[in-house]
Amino acid sequence: MFHPWDRPMETFGPLMVEGFTRFLEDFGVRFEGGFELASHDRDARVLRAADGRELPYDLGIVVPAHEAPAPVRGSPLAGPEGYMDVVLPSMASPRYPEVFGIGDVVAPSIGLGMAGVFAHFQADHVVSQILDRIRGAFMGELYNMVGVCVMDTGHMGAAVWCDFSDKLFGRAPYPDCRLLGGMRLFRAVKEGFERFWFAHLFGR
Repeated sequence: MFHPWDRPMETFGPLMVEGFTRFLEDFGVRFEGGFELASHDRDARVLRAADGRELPYDLGIVVPAHEAPAPVRGSPLAGPEGYMDVVLPSMASPRYPEVFGIGDVVAPSIGLGMAGVFAHFQADHVVSQILDRIRGAFMGELYNMVGVCVMDTGHMGAAVWCDFSDKLFGRAPYPDCRLLGGMRLFRAVKEGFERFWFAHLFGR
């Protein structure tokens, strides 16, 4: 596995770095950190880093760098990196307070990871504010900044719990995270969650 980060999960703090490093080692996965992809030779099946390192492969799965969608990137909603700029905790644009942003399009701006669980809670929070404005009453729906990610590792599962509240408001350098691993129960939870969403979205 190669990644621009020097260590696995390094932006999530020392406990997560230690946990995920051990996790990868247990599964025999080598981590190549600080790997800024410079070129990809498909014929030779080699990935080359900016520092000259080369990674030969049999099957290469390369995820392109994330970027904000063009309509946001080229609009007054965008911040310095092209993602939508929002004010916490409202998730509203500082320039256009009637416009809200949620999910991946705001994640880098506020220092949050890209995950569906965050978009879900942000959507609840934004909808409650819009309804409050329409009804003229504040019902006190708070923005839940806690996320849980459940992973399927093949024969068992793992889960990560993180509270981003202090990090997003600048009170701590890292989120408060816990890694729970090595349990078959988590794999069952992951499968059940997947089945629920497929049934919910596609009716089967």
